[in-house]
Amino acid sequence: MSQQNIGVVQDGYAAFGRGDIPGLLSLLDDNVEWKTPGAADLPTAGTRRGPAEVAEFFGKVNELFDLEAFEPQSFMGDG
Repeated sequence: MSQQNIGVVQDGYAAFGRGDIPGLLSLLDDNVEWKTPGAADLPTAGTRRGPAEVAEFFGKVNELFDLEAFEPQSFMGDG
């Protein structure tokens, strides 16, 4: 992963951390495929395609969870 790609990922996490979901979504490709693991009956699990479906995912996360902190410690591009 190039340093530029790492920067995009960091920008996405920063947007999420400040609650800027539109900013996060603006970084995604129109053909994004967002996969979240979990059992089929878990509301946040599954595959979403396109920014609109990813936005629905974040809406569900916001509805179900009260996140107090979300702070990635490091970003790795390889290895």
